[in-house]
Amino acid sequence: MDFIKWLLPGIGVKRWFLLAILGILIFTQGLLYTASIIWPQIISVKFGNDYMIVYAILMLVIGLVVLITSIKQLLKSVLKAYLEEDYEHQHGKVIDVLIKQNILKYAPKIVAIGGGTGLSNLLSGLREITTNITAVVTVADNGGSSGRLRKMDIPAPGDIRNCILSLASAGDSMYDLFNYRYENDDNVPEGLEGHSFGNLFLATLTRITGDFPSAVKLACQVLAVKGKVLPVTDCSSVHLQAELQNGEIITGECEIGKTTDKIKEISLTTDCKVTEEVKEVIGDADLIVIGPGSLYTSIIATLLPNGMIAALKNTNAEVVYISNIMTQANESLNHSVADHIKAVEKHIGENVLDAVVVNTTTISDDIRELYHEEGADLAIVDKAELASLNPHIIYANLLEINNQKNVRHCPEKLAWALAKYMFEDKKKRVAR
Repeated sequence: MDFIKWLLPGIGVKRWFLLAILGILIFTQGLLYTASIIWPQIISVKFGNDYMIVYAILMLVIGLVVLITSIKQLLKSVLKAYLEEDYEHQHGKVIDVLIKQNILKYAPKIVAIGGGTGLSNLLSGLREITTNITAVVTVADNGGSSGRLRKMDIPAPGDIRNCILSLASAGDSMYDLFNYRYENDDNVPEGLEGHSFGNLFLATLTRITGDFPSAVKLACQVLAVKGKVLPVTDCSSVHLQAELQNGEIITGECEIGKTTDKIKEISLTTDCKVTEEVKEVIGDADLIVIGPGSLYTSIIATLLPNGMIAALKNTNAEVVYISNIMTQANESLNHSVADHIKAVEKHIGENVLDAVVVNTTTISDDIRELYHEEGADLAIVDKAELASLNPHIIYANLLEINNQKNVRHCPEKLAWALAKYMFEDKKKRVAR
């Protein structure tokens, strides 16, 4: 009975079925003529010998072209039933969709830890090499829309929203919707200005489901996320606290990010535990990636909940840190790449990181001058000092400068540098 349904009018597959059958018949005829040329004593075909070879080749080529075309069009018709009409614009060609659906799901299990634009940028590259991605995200932000929504006794949703969108398959319209931010000129009710729709959506789902992790899972289902996005903790009262070199104590992610003094130590104000699901994905991972992102308020902040360091120490996965290309005006002012590594290891221990990815490409003087005006600079790469550290150093060209002249890691280059480390560099290290 199911076969009969395929013959119903309007579903767009019958013509391609028939064309595929025609292609098979033509190709078979070409094979028959080819066989009669090779084994004339066994197979006899009545046709002019002068044209036999030409005819055989012509039938083989035409049959193959017709068959390939019909199969491709048939796959397109089937894919349209599962994806939106313009799926090629959203997901690529048929072969790209097949690779993502049937090959990438068997690729290595990667856990990416951090927050901010650095993590969401990394995820957009990793999704091209695997769908087995889990983002473990900081939820300690206390500024902007996230900070105001935390009065509802929920963790900060902003970084979670960005990571969900980086892994979403729902299309550009849903991306624009969840990133939409209400402004005063929208004539919105008082108190709504400054909020993004995605943050409000997560806050509402938290009320419906009863807890923040469940709300995040439901949001991932709505946006057809390939992989997982997990808050590092479900502690709604999580806040950052920094001790500066001058002894001053500062509380709050925003306040820490604005300090002009060097940070000596960073911690959480409350005893927050990493979730059990985060422990499980870290234990089951093939590769764990930390960073890139703001050194203290995105990266180290995600490593602070109780149980995170133990999970990283007990996993069999390779643990890789992505060092920032640029320093930040406040929390990583004048930090070299080695300083970044030492700051991470100060909080998690010296034998946790297996490797560090370091960008080798410099930036132009005009771009560097723009960063100087903000109090930032290129993080110094001292290869001699880096060689003295425990982790294996991976040097790669990872630089990308967007239209706003912001320096960042190229997502695709970064993803393939990590893939190369897993499959090539690791084999060399084992061989040695």
